[in-house]
Amino acid sequence: MYGSQLSLCVIATGRNNEFSISKMYDSIQRQNYSNYKIIHIDDNSTDDTIANTLKYYQNNEKIK
Repeated sequence: MYGSQLSLCVIATGRNNEFSISKMYDSIQRQNYSNYKIIHIDDNSTDDTIANTLKYYQNNEKIK
């Protein structure tokens, strides 16, 4: 999908950060740079972090 064109990979880690995860994804998507991929690693969140991440994942092929 990205091949040799990928220039930036953002690795987002966290646990129970449902309020800040949306801000992070919105901020990244507002950037002018479009050649990136986001890898989200969740550490067994018990809040809505995963649900918020899935919302962005379904609308953006760059989030894994």
